Amino acid sequence: MEREDNPWDEHAILLRDSQRRKCGYIPANENVIFARLMDAGKLLKAKVVEKDVREGKSRRPQNRHWYKIRVEVYLVDF
Repeated sequence: MEREDNPWDEHAILLRDSQRRKCGYIPANENVIFARLMDAGKLLKAKVVEKDVREGKSRRPQNRHWYKIRVEVYLVDF
């Protein structure tokens, strides 16, 4: 999870996998508290708990499938 400078969502949180590939975002209607915690220096981790493959309508083969994922967010306490 990392904060992202985003003109459409001031609390945007980008999700990346373990290989640093972009996976998506925490939904805007759920990201405010997480963003405030991260801005205060707290470390949050997300765990994928559900993944569903969806069909797209793109002409480009690499964009024909996408995933709907559900994550659980955890506060890492040292």
